[in-house]
Amino acid sequence: EELHALAEEALADGNLSEAIDFLEQSRIDNPENIDLILEIASIAEQQGDTAKSVASLIAAANIHQQRNEFPESFGLLKKAASLSPEDEG
Repeated sequence: EELHALAEEALADGNLSEAIDFLEQSRIDNPENIDLILEIASIAEQQGDTAKSVASLIAAANIHQQRNEFPESFGLLKKAASLSPEDEG
């Protein structure tokens, strides 16, 4: 897809924010594309945007759960939990 190609080009140029923008635009047409969502999570993590990374991992986990792919869902939730900051208190 054209947007994905633009995202790859932005990544190659080191422009992570632009890459995420293109991938998120692509996700509008492909809301259940787990690979796309995980790519967003990965780039967000590289950027230090933990909230976006965790939200993307949870979104992908939810899709796996809807498909009865529970081990995959659990693995992504576990990764999201590992990225989340510890609760203080």
